[in-house]
Amino acid sequence: MMTSRDLIPDECVKAALTADKGSKAELLTWTVEDIVSEVDNYAALVTSVKVKFSLEQEEHNVSYVVKLSPDPKKIFGGFAEALFKKEVGFYGILSNALSSELERVGEVALRVPKCFYMRGDSGKEIIFLENLLPRGFKMNDRSKGLDVAHTKLILQELARFHAASLLLLAKVPDRVLDHRYDFIKIDWTNFSDNAKDFLKDFFSMVMKKNSNILHLVGGYRRVEEWLARNSERGCDMMESHLQTDVPFDVICHGDCWNNNLLFRYSDTGVPLEVMLLDMQVCRRASPALDLNNLLFTSLPGRLRKANTDDFLATYYDSLSKVLKGGGMSPPFTLPELQHEYRNKHGHGLFFGMLSGSTVVSEACGMPILGTEEEKHSSQKKFTREMLLDCKPLRPLLLDVFDEMVEVGLI
Repeated sequence: MMTSRDLIPDECVKAALTADKGSKAELLTWTVEDIVSEVDNYAALVTSVKVKFSLEQEEHNVSYVVKLSPDPKKIFGGFAEALFKKEVGFYGILSNALSSELERVGEVALRVPKCFYMRGDSGKEIIFLENLLPRGFKMNDRSKGLDVAHTKLILQELARFHAASLLLLAKVPDRVLDHRYDFIKIDWTNFSDNAKDFLKDFFSMVMKKNSNILHLVGGYRRVEEWLARNSERGCDMMESHLQTDVPFDVICHGDCWNNNLLFRYSDTGVPLEVMLLDMQVCRRASPALDLNNLLFTSLPGRLRKANTDDFLATYYDSLSKVLKGGGMSPPFTLPELQHEYRNKHGHGLFFGMLSGSTVVSEACGMPILGTEEEKHSSQKKFTREMLLDCKPLRPLLLDVFDEMVEVGLI
């Protein structure tokens, strides 16, 4: 059986070390150290390498996060390969372009890990990224959700991301953009000839999973019926959300939720800085997709509802500041953004279902995703008692459905 080390060539480790520490750094030894759970390795294999090297006759140590070609047996199948190509494209050219726009207007570079090496050859894809853990960055507990301080920090960085893309789009003709950043156009609905079949099956699986949970919980018959009626329309719903319309046209993160964020804290536990991870679903779309994704996947429902207007204002203020520094006015007003955010609640609903049921399933010992072999080997079944004892059930899943019923989407 092949291990993570078997998939990482020595020459790639050497290249990453040279890019990071310079040509005089000499590789001595390196080892693999897993840093994420198997459950999180859906679309790519993520691990780390600890490197010992010599520089100017002294020994040093450094570690890198390494992302490897996805396992073809994983549920994402061909889409996982497309995701990897998108991330290679992001770190290869788009990250630097966005950071340059931010630095041009007096802002710091985009808060993403540094990339030291990548290879996009089919079947041999690999990316070496800065390991942020030694710098004190860590993940928030996704089973508890984000609080106001964490959320505002993320929204400010998302706004900088979107604003930088608007500055970039304003000076790069579409024909050049389509050629230079062609990976942005790869998405759920077009990554292969059978992409829509994949999307239809994926939506159906997520909706059935949530329907089963709600049936056991009880009291959600209306939502169960809605899920049953719309399980075949998932692809059409997603396609409609991905359409770009002026003035809501930015380059989005695409998968901004608790699992793809790291935070650095003060000595008293106050979040000071956020890093955006996993840029493999970056796309050109409405900023409201990122906003819905974040707020409906990563926040307890009561906190989200009580602070939505404040959250959107925080985002808008940060966006406006960067754009004005670049001589641009925001292409939409705050009320228009609020309206667009509501219009894209379908996106928030789907990803809220996906993330919420994933967290609930994990809390009950039965992940929602994985290989067919993994799913069949798990004999543990949900029970009503298990679900009602699950602390994330209400704030991270049921509250999503309650809010969608309240606003009339369901």
